[in-house]
Amino acid sequence: MERYGARIAIDSDISKRFKAGGSLNYTYSKRRLGNDLSYMYATKDWTFRPDVPVKNEDGTWGTGDGAFSYYMEADLANPVASRQKQNRNNSTQFTGSSYLEVKILDNLKIR
Repeated sequence: MERYGARIAIDSDISKRFKAGGSLNYTYSKRRLGNDLSYMYATKDWTFRPDVPVKNEDGTWGTGDGAFSYYMEADLANPVASRQKQNRNNSTQFTGSSYLEVKILDNLKIR
C-alpha cells in the first residue's frame, strides 16, 4: 500500500477581536487487494472442498459443484485462482475547514 498526505493550516489575527483560519488536507492512497473477498471469510480456504482439483484437465480453474461442505457453500471461488487475480484501488481525498473567532470579552470567545 502506498499512501501520501499533506496538510496546510493558516491562522490569522484580523484585529484584536477577530481571528480567522482554516486547514486543507490531501490524501492519496493506492492499494492492491485480492479478488476473492477473503477478508470477509476468514475460514474460506479450508472450507473449499479438498477433492476439487486446483486446475481442471482443460486448464481452467477447478470449482465446486454447489454442494455444501463444512457448513458453507462449496462453489465459492477456488482459493488458488482468487490469489492470482488482483483489484487495484486508488483513492484521492480532500478535506478542509475554516473558522472565524470573535472575542467578546477577555475570557469569552465565539468560534
